[in-house]
Amino acid sequence: MIAKVSEMMSVYIIIQTGDLVQVWGDLTLMTASVFMLFTNIAYAIKLAYVIQRRELIQKIIFDGDNELDGQKTKLAIQTVERYRKYTIRLVTVYFSVAFSSVFGITFSGEKDQLPLRAWYPFDATKRPAYQWTYAHQFIALSINAAVNLCCDVLVATLIAQCRCRLRLIAQSLRTLCDDVDVDKKGRITADSEKVVSSRVRGIVMRHQLVLAQVEQLQQCFSVPILGQFAVASFIICVTAYQMAFSDEVSRAAYECPWYEFPASIRRLLLVIMVRCKRATVITVAGIVEISLDTFMSVRDDDTYSLS
Repeated sequence: MIAKVSEMMSVYIIIQTGDLVQVWGDLTLMTASVFMLFTNIAYAIKLAYVIQRRELIQKIIFDGDNELDGQKTKLAIQTVERYRKYTIRLVTVYFSVAFSSVFGITFSGEKDQLPLRAWYPFDATKRPAYQWTYAHQFIALSINAAVNLCCDVLVATLIAQCRCRLRLIAQSLRTLCDDVDVDKKGRITADSEKVVSSRVRGIVMRHQLVLAQVEQLQQCFSVPILGQFAVASFIICVTAYQMAFSDEVSRAAYECPWYEFPASIRRLLLVIMVRCKRATVITVAGIVEISLDTFMSVRDDDTYSLS
């Protein structure tokens, strides 16, 4: 199964790279090609990390499940059950949104056009090649979405598992002195002190295990998460960058037969051309512009900080 998915990913990256080469220079088409190409590259990195570290991930899951399943107090069992319900809701929402997007992308395209831009070594616009290519893209997109979602859900559920274990540790600290004998002055007795000391040592060991699990999660998923954030930022900036091209509107206003219009309409066209001198941009909370310049400046800052 892993080999099949890896082979499919390789094919997809190749055909999208070929399409990017073909449309090089056309920013609109390049954006469409880069969107899927970079998404699949980030997905391939994520999948490679999961496969490479699968034994460590299995150990993290096994250790966490052992502790959560071994809870005996009513409060701890309720906490574990609450986090399990949270995880189920999370998985349901993830898959619902993902497959809704897959069906939306697949069936909302124009007539006789493939859902996604891609290069093929044959004419994919003619029948029956068009039907087979369309089916291939739909199946491949569904499988990619499912596997990609499994990787994302894996990260989210492991983080939820850590949160649950930390919550259980906090509950153990709050109930540390339950069922402990105290003397008349309100202090714990010598026998109770041994019980509390044993409990504290157990809590410390559990806390150390959770911190170790967090470090293991860092080793497994820090690079894939970085790649996913970088790809998402790049795609948003490239898409927003296209909005900055107001010259096309200004040029179109000039190329229309304005000389045949009365003065009132010419003044309106002049207003449009003057307005186009101001760039059309999207900002983050009105502070930072979303553009390729912003993306490149952030990348350069990261490069200098790393060096």
